[in-house]
Amino acid sequence: MKRMWYLNDLYVVESARQQGVARALLKRVVSFARETDALTVKLATAVSNQPAKLLYESEGYQKIIAFDHYTQRVGA
Repeated sequence: MKRMWYLNDLYVVESARQQGVARALLKRVVSFARETDALTVKLATAVSNQPAKLLYESEGYQKIIAFDHYTQRVGA
């Protein structure tokens, strides 16, 4: 089975936004995944984060609608 990488967080400080930083980071993630013989890279974003969704889709990421994600808070 080939490995899969999950990009947990991608955050660019406001002063560096709209300068290609996030796109460059995504490209590096894909390069790393290829270097490590991974099959896929997965990530998630808030439903309301339209700029991120547009970026991800422009970089070839596809929305997966087959899963419902769940969470349970267990600490303070």
